[in-house]
Amino acid sequence: SLPQLFCTRQIPAKGLEMLRSRFALEVWPDEEPPTREVLVEKAKDCDGLLTLLTDKIDEEFLAQVVCHACTCARLCTRKFDDCSFL
Repeated sequence: SLPQLFCTRQIPAKGLEMLRSRFALEVWPDEEPPTREVLVEKAKDCDGLLTLLTDKIDEEFLAQVVCHACTCARLCTRKFDDCSFL
């Protein structure tokens, strides 16, 4: 099965199409961003997040959602097509 990805906003259709080909994608449907509480809950239930700069992803947020027992967790800053994780 495909990894679960939660996207906090609508993005251009071409981007959504590309993501849907590689992920089980859920996109936040509202104009306003999800609340912190919703984002924490969504993050706990998915394999990845696609957030915008306006989403507050900080140390406190990560402490609530990252599995500290997992040795493979990492932040990926590579371009989507160059990511070996996919």
